[in-house]
Amino acid sequence: MKKVGILKSQSVRSSEIAAKLLASSIFEPISESTNFSTLSNIVVIGGDGEMLRAIHYYHKYFLPFYGINAGSLGFLMNEFSSEDILSKLDSAVKIMLNPLEIDADLISGEHFKQIAFNEISLHRNSNQAAKIKITVNNKIQMAELVADGLIVATPAGSSAYNLSAGGRIVPLDSNVLCLTPVCTFRPRRWHGAILPNDSEIVLEILENE
Repeated sequence: MKKVGILKSQSVRSSEIAAKLLASSIFEPISESTNFSTLSNIVVIGGDGEMLRAIHYYHKYFLPFYGINAGSLGFLMNEFSSEDILSKLDSAVKIMLNPLEIDADLISGEHFKQIAFNEISLHRNSNQAAKIKITVNNKIQMAELVADGLIVATPAGSSAYNLSAGGRIVPLDSNVLCLTPVCTFRPRRWHGAILPNDSEIVLEILENE
């Protein structure tokens, strides 16, 4: 029988839950020496931030993640019950997360690509507000947004920075992206948009000097 790997945050509550699970030989803590081919699942104990960090570091092993809430909001997590935890793992509804890919050209000439499972955020780097042209699927949707920045969030990231900036929480299984401005100056009444998750969003920095 394959084992279940355990990852936990540093909170007292997380440690208490982990201790209860590790009392069973089915569970083992994940470490640098872990052989991921022997695991059937990864259980993450903590809050949404801990889950997103775990997905970022361990998604390459193609294992399902199951969250146990020991934080506050716990949008990505489940309530803990030590009774029949293995059957809960087996019966859990699986949701596929689609990460974002950022493809960036810097004014220095540098170019980089990266993926994100929660959000990609763009911020001003001076005392002036940023001016950003927004193009979606080769169509200009906003010629000039004046704001402190802009967030593109997946459903998994919609309850984090996106929510704090005034964006909407969307269901994990919704195939959408949240496009949310940070501290908008103009247009004042624009609070963001919901886009299909296969959208190509181009953000062009105006007056970058």
